[in-house]
Amino acid sequence: PKIRFLSCSERKVSANAGELESRRKEKGHSMARFLGKTATAACFRAPPVFVAAAARRGGRTTLLHQQHGDFMKGVGWLTPAARKLSTGSSLYGTHVPTTFVQKVMLAGEAAFGALRDPERADLVATLGDTTGTLSLSTMHERMQVDEIGREILQERPVIAESTRIEVLREYPAGTFGKAYADWMEARQYRPEERPEVKYVDDPELAYVMQRYREVHDFVHVLTGLGSTEEEEIAIKWFELLQTGLPVCLLSATVGPTRLTSAQRIRMAAEWVPWAVRCSVQVPFFLNIYFERLFEHDIQELRRELDVAPPPYGVPVQQTA
Repeated sequence: PKIRFLSCSERKVSANAGELESRRKEKGHSMARFLGKTATAACFRAPPVFVAAAARRGGRTTLLHQQHGDFMKGVGWLTPAARKLSTGSSLYGTHVPTTFVQKVMLAGEAAFGALRDPERADLVATLGDTTGTLSLSTMHERMQVDEIGREILQERPVIAESTRIEVLREYPAGTFGKAYADWMEARQYRPEERPEVKYVDDPELAYVMQRYREVHDFVHVLTGLGSTEEEEIAIKWFELLQTGLPVCLLSATVGPTRLTSAQRIRMAAEWVPWAVRCSVQVPFFLNIYFERLFEHDIQELRRELDVAPPPYGVPVQQTA
Protein backbone atom coordinates (compact mmCIF):
# COMPACT_ATOMS: atom_id res chain seq x y z
CA PRO A 1 0.00 0.00 0.00
CA LYS A 2 1.16 3.50 -0.79
CA ILE A 3 0.32 7.00 0.35
CA ARG A 4 -1.08 9.00 -2.53
CA PHE A 5 -1.30 12.80 -2.17
CA LEU A 6 -4.30 14.08 -4.12
CA SER A 7 -3.82 17.78 -3.34
CA CYS A 8 -2.07 20.17 -0.96
CA SER A 9 -5.13 20.37 1.25
CA GLU A 10 -6.37 16.80 1.03
CA ARG A 11 -4.58 13.52 1.50
CA LYS A 12 -5.90 10.04 1.06
CA VAL A 13 -4.25 6.98 2.39
CA SER A 14 -5.01 3.62 0.87
CA ALA A 15 -3.27 1.67 3.62
CA ASN A 16 -4.83 0.86 6.93
CA ALA A 17 -3.66 2.54 10.15
CA GLY A 18 -1.39 -0.33 11.20
CA GLU A 19 0.43 -0.47 7.88
CA LEU A 20 0.80 3.30 7.81
CA GLU A 21 2.32 3.31 11.30
CA SER A 22 4.77 0.59 10.28
CA ARG A 23 5.77 2.65 7.26
CA ARG A 24 6.47 5.66 9.44
CA LYS A 25 8.54 3.58 11.85
CA GLU A 26 10.55 2.12 9.01
CA LYS A 27 11.47 5.65 7.97
CA GLY A 28 12.48 6.51 11.54
CA HIS A 29 9.48 8.69 12.25
CA SER A 30 7.37 8.38 15.37
CA MET A 31 3.81 9.59 15.61
CA ALA A 32 5.06 12.41 17.83
CA ARG A 33 7.36 13.63 15.08
CA PHE A 34 4.60 13.27 12.50
CA LEU A 35 2.39 15.52 14.60
CA GLY A 36 5.29 17.78 15.48
CA LYS A 37 5.65 18.84 11.84
CA THR A 38 2.42 20.78 12.08
CA ALA A 39 2.50 21.63 15.78
CA THR A 40 4.34 24.47 17.41
CA ALA A 41 7.91 23.94 18.50
CA ALA A 42 6.86 23.85 22.14
CA CYS A 43 3.99 21.40 21.75
CA PHE A 44 3.10 19.71 25.06
CA ARG A 45 0.75 16.89 25.93
CA ALA A 46 -2.39 18.23 27.63
CA PRO A 47 -2.08 18.70 31.41
CA PRO A 48 -1.56 17.29 33.92
CA VAL A 49 1.05 15.38 31.96
CA PHE A 50 3.69 17.93 31.10
CA VAL A 51 7.23 18.27 29.92
CA ALA A 52 9.86 18.56 32.60
CA ALA A 53 12.65 19.36 30.17
CA ALA A 54 14.84 18.17 27.37
CA ALA A 55 18.60 18.03 27.83
CA ARG A 56 21.64 17.05 25.87
CA ARG A 57 23.62 14.09 27.12
CA GLY A 58 26.47 12.53 25.17
CA GLY A 59 25.44 14.46 22.06
CA ARG A 60 22.02 12.81 22.02
CA THR A 61 18.79 14.41 23.16
CA THR A 62 17.23 12.68 26.14
CA LEU A 63 14.06 13.39 28.03
CA LEU A 64 13.97 14.13 31.71
CA HIS A 65 10.77 12.59 33.04
CA GLN A 66 8.90 13.16 36.25
CA GLN A 67 6.39 10.60 37.43
CA HIS A 68 2.82 11.87 37.66
CA GLY A 69 1.19 11.64 41.01
CA ASP A 70 -0.52 14.46 42.85
CA PHE A 71 -0.79 16.48 39.66
CA MET A 72 2.77 17.00 38.36
CA LYS A 73 4.44 13.62 38.72
CA GLY A 74 3.62 12.23 35.32
CA VAL A 75 5.55 11.07 32.33
CA GLY A 76 6.08 14.13 30.19
CA TRP A 77 7.37 14.30 26.66
CA LEU A 78 8.28 16.78 23.98
CA THR A 79 7.85 16.42 20.26
CA PRO A 80 11.14 16.24 18.34
CA ALA A 81 10.47 19.73 17.02
CA ALA A 82 10.33 21.05 20.57
CA ARG A 83 13.40 19.10 21.58
CA LYS A 84 15.42 20.98 19.00
CA LEU A 85 14.89 24.11 21.10
CA SER A 86 16.74 22.59 24.04
CA THR A 87 19.19 25.11 25.47
CA GLY A 88 22.01 22.57 25.60
CA SER A 89 24.14 21.11 28.36
CA SER A 90 23.47 21.54 32.06
CA LEU A 91 25.12 24.60 33.60
CA TYR A 92 25.34 23.10 37.11
CA GLY A 93 24.64 19.81 38.82
CA THR A 94 20.85 20.04 39.17
CA HIS A 95 20.21 22.24 36.12
CA VAL A 96 17.49 21.24 33.67
CA PRO A 97 17.86 23.24 30.42
CA THR A 98 14.55 24.59 29.17
CA THR A 99 13.36 27.00 26.51
CA PHE A 100 11.35 30.12 27.19
CA VAL A 101 8.11 28.46 26.07
CA GLN A 102 8.82 25.44 28.23
CA LYS A 103 9.34 27.72 31.22
CA VAL A 104 6.01 29.41 30.54
CA MET A 105 4.27 26.04 30.45
CA LEU A 106 6.03 24.82 33.58
CA ALA A 107 5.17 28.05 35.39
CA GLY A 108 1.51 27.70 34.45
CA GLU A 109 1.33 24.10 35.59
CA ALA A 110 3.17 24.91 38.83
CA ALA A 111 1.01 27.94 39.61
CA PHE A 112 -2.21 26.00 39.07
CA GLY A 113 -0.98 23.09 41.16
CA ALA A 114 0.32 25.32 43.96
CA LEU A 115 -3.06 27.04 44.18
CA ARG A 116 -4.69 23.66 44.62
CA ASP A 117 -2.15 22.45 47.16
CA PRO A 118 0.03 25.17 48.74
CA GLU A 119 1.90 22.48 50.69
CA ARG A 120 3.56 21.22 47.51
CA ALA A 121 7.02 22.73 47.93
CA ASP A 122 8.16 21.26 44.60
CA LEU A 123 5.49 23.20 42.70
CA VAL A 124 6.33 26.43 44.50
CA ALA A 125 10.01 25.84 43.72
CA THR A 126 9.29 25.26 40.03
CA LEU A 127 7.26 28.46 39.90
CA GLY A 128 10.08 30.37 41.57
CA ASP A 129 12.70 28.98 39.19
CA THR A 130 10.75 29.75 36.04
CA THR A 131 9.54 33.26 36.91
CA GLY A 132 12.29 34.80 39.02
CA THR A 133 15.11 35.68 36.62
CA LEU A 134 14.74 39.47 36.75
CA SER A 135 14.31 39.55 40.52
CA LEU A 136 17.23 37.16 41.00
CA SER A 137 19.43 39.48 38.95
CA THR A 138 18.51 42.38 41.22
CA MET A 139 19.10 40.26 44.32
CA HIS A 140 22.51 39.23 42.98
CA GLU A 141 23.42 42.88 42.39
CA ARG A 142 22.43 43.78 45.95
CA MET A 143 24.68 41.02 47.25
CA GLN A 144 27.55 42.13 45.02
CA VAL A 145 27.56 45.67 46.41
CA ASP A 146 27.58 44.46 50.01
CA GLU A 147 30.78 43.20 51.67
CA ILE A 148 29.11 40.26 53.41
CA GLY A 149 26.95 39.54 50.38
CA ARG A 150 30.04 39.30 48.17
CA GLU A 151 31.65 36.97 50.69
CA ILE A 152 28.59 34.71 50.63
CA LEU A 153 28.66 34.62 46.82
CA GLN A 154 32.34 33.75 46.84
CA GLU A 155 32.19 31.05 49.52
CA ARG A 156 28.76 29.72 48.55
CA PRO A 157 27.86 28.15 51.90
CA VAL A 158 25.24 25.40 51.79
CA ILE A 159 23.22 25.22 54.98
CA ALA A 160 22.35 21.56 54.50
CA GLU A 161 26.09 20.76 54.52
CA SER A 162 27.37 23.18 57.14
CA THR A 163 24.54 23.17 59.70
CA ARG A 164 23.88 20.29 62.08
CA ILE A 165 20.72 20.51 64.17
CA GLU A 166 22.11 18.04 66.71
CA VAL A 167 25.08 20.37 67.31
CA LEU A 168 22.99 23.54 67.55
CA ARG A 169 20.73 21.78 70.02
CA GLU A 170 23.56 21.92 72.56
CA TYR A 171 24.01 25.69 72.28
CA PRO A 172 23.07 27.78 75.35
CA ALA A 173 19.44 28.80 75.71
CA GLY A 174 18.75 32.22 74.27
CA THR A 175 21.26 31.94 71.42
CA PHE A 176 20.29 32.18 67.77
CA GLY A 177 21.63 28.68 67.11
CA LYS A 178 19.56 27.15 69.92
CA ALA A 179 16.46 29.04 68.78
CA TYR A 180 16.94 27.75 65.24
CA ALA A 181 17.41 24.14 66.40
CA ASP A 182 14.30 24.34 68.61
CA TRP A 183 12.24 25.86 65.79
CA MET A 184 13.27 23.15 63.32
CA GLU A 185 12.85 20.23 65.72
CA ALA A 186 9.43 21.43 66.90
CA ARG A 187 8.22 21.11 63.29
CA GLN A 188 10.39 18.13 62.34
CA TYR A 189 12.07 20.13 59.57
CA ARG A 190 15.52 19.38 58.14
CA PRO A 191 17.77 21.87 56.27
CA GLU A 192 18.31 19.41 53.40
CA GLU A 193 14.58 19.22 52.66
CA ARG A 194 14.60 22.44 50.64
CA PRO A 195 13.92 21.81 46.91
CA GLU A 196 16.90 22.11 44.59
CA VAL A 197 17.09 24.77 41.91
CA LYS A 198 16.55 23.30 38.43
CA TYR A 199 15.27 25.79 35.89
CA VAL A 200 17.42 28.90 36.48
CA ASP A 201 19.73 29.27 33.49
CA ASP A 202 22.62 30.94 35.29
CA PRO A 203 24.85 29.31 37.95
CA GLU A 204 25.23 32.55 39.91
CA LEU A 205 21.51 33.26 39.98
CA ALA A 206 20.80 29.61 40.76
CA TYR A 207 22.88 29.91 43.92
CA VAL A 208 21.04 33.10 44.90
CA MET A 209 17.74 31.23 44.60
CA GLN A 210 19.08 28.28 46.56
CA ARG A 211 20.37 30.60 49.29
CA TYR A 212 16.99 32.34 49.42
CA ARG A 213 15.24 29.04 50.04
CA GLU A 214 17.73 27.83 52.61
CA VAL A 215 17.60 30.93 54.81
CA HIS A 216 13.79 31.01 54.92
CA ASP A 217 13.72 29.22 58.28
CA PHE A 218 16.40 31.58 59.62
CA VAL A 219 14.08 34.47 58.76
CA HIS A 220 11.30 32.81 60.76
CA VAL A 221 13.57 32.51 63.80
CA LEU A 222 14.99 36.02 63.43
CA THR A 223 11.55 37.63 63.25
CA GLY A 224 10.17 35.38 65.97
CA LEU A 225 7.29 34.09 63.86
CA GLY A 226 5.90 30.58 63.90
CA SER A 227 4.49 28.59 60.99
CA THR A 228 0.76 29.33 61.07
CA GLU A 229 -0.84 30.38 57.79
CA GLU A 230 -0.97 34.01 58.94
CA GLU A 231 2.67 34.02 59.93
CA GLU A 232 3.80 32.29 56.74
CA ILE A 233 1.95 34.84 54.63
CA ALA A 234 3.44 37.67 56.68
CA ILE A 235 6.93 36.26 56.02
CA LYS A 236 6.11 36.11 52.32
CA TRP A 237 5.13 39.77 52.37
CA PHE A 238 8.46 40.58 54.00
CA GLU A 239 10.35 38.50 51.43
CA LEU A 240 8.35 40.01 48.57
CA LEU A 241 9.19 43.55 49.61
CA GLN A 242 12.88 42.72 49.95
CA THR A 243 13.31 40.50 46.87
CA GLY A 244 10.49 41.23 44.43
CA LEU A 245 10.19 37.53 43.54
CA PRO A 246 6.95 36.73 41.66
CA VAL A 247 6.51 33.51 43.64
CA CYS A 248 6.37 35.60 46.83
CA LEU A 249 3.76 37.83 45.21
CA LEU A 250 1.57 34.82 44.48
CA SER A 251 1.87 33.52 48.04
CA ALA A 252 1.31 36.96 49.59
CA THR A 253 -1.77 37.83 47.54
CA VAL A 254 -3.44 34.47 46.98
CA GLY A 255 -2.56 32.99 50.36
CA PRO A 256 -5.03 35.20 52.30
CA THR A 257 -7.94 33.67 50.37
CA ARG A 258 -7.49 30.61 52.57
CA LEU A 259 -7.93 32.69 55.73
CA THR A 260 -11.13 33.59 57.54
CA SER A 261 -12.62 37.07 57.18
CA ALA A 262 -11.27 38.10 60.59
CA GLN A 263 -7.81 36.82 59.68
CA ARG A 264 -7.83 38.71 56.37
CA ILE A 265 -8.73 41.93 58.16
CA ARG A 266 -5.91 41.32 60.62
CA MET A 267 -3.56 40.57 57.73
CA ALA A 268 -4.32 43.88 56.04
CA ALA A 269 -4.42 45.96 59.20
CA GLU A 270 -1.49 44.49 61.15
CA TRP A 271 0.62 41.93 59.33
CA VAL A 272 1.22 43.78 56.07
CA PRO A 273 2.24 47.02 57.85
CA TRP A 274 4.57 44.92 60.01
CA ALA A 275 6.13 43.39 56.90
CA VAL A 276 6.57 46.81 55.31
CA ARG A 277 8.26 48.14 58.42
CA CYS A 278 10.58 45.14 58.68
CA SER A 279 11.48 45.21 55.00
CA VAL A 280 12.65 48.81 55.35
CA GLN A 281 14.45 48.50 58.69
CA VAL A 282 16.10 45.10 58.43
CA PRO A 283 19.15 44.75 56.15
CA PHE A 284 18.67 42.72 52.98
CA PHE A 285 18.40 39.26 54.51
CA LEU A 286 20.55 37.57 51.85
CA ASN A 287 23.42 39.78 53.02
CA ILE A 288 23.25 38.27 56.50
CA TYR A 289 25.70 35.43 57.13
CA PHE A 290 23.34 33.56 59.45
CA GLU A 291 25.74 30.66 60.05
CA ARG A 292 28.13 33.01 61.84
CA LEU A 293 25.47 34.27 64.23
CA PHE A 294 24.58 31.03 65.99
CA GLU A 295 26.37 32.03 69.19
CA HIS A 296 24.74 35.47 69.35
CA ASP A 297 21.95 36.23 71.79
CA ILE A 298 18.73 36.16 69.81
CA GLN A 299 17.24 39.23 71.51
CA GLU A 300 20.37 41.31 70.99
CA LEU A 301 20.51 40.16 67.37
CA ARG A 302 16.95 41.34 66.79
CA ARG A 303 17.76 44.72 68.26
CA GLU A 304 20.97 45.01 66.26
CA LEU A 305 19.18 44.20 63.00
CA ASP A 306 16.20 46.40 63.96
CA VAL A 307 13.60 43.64 63.60
CA ALA A 308 10.17 45.04 64.35
CA PRO A 309 8.18 43.10 66.99
CA PRO A 310 5.16 41.16 65.68
CA PRO A 311 1.70 42.73 65.90
CA TYR A 312 0.24 43.06 69.36
CA GLY A 313 -0.99 39.79 70.76
CA VAL A 314 1.25 37.55 68.64
CA PRO A 315 3.73 35.72 70.89
CA VAL A 316 7.35 35.76 69.76
CA GLN A 317 8.77 32.26 69.43
CA GLN A 318 10.92 31.68 72.48
CA THR A 319 13.86 29.35 72.96
CA ALA A 320 13.78 26.49 75.42
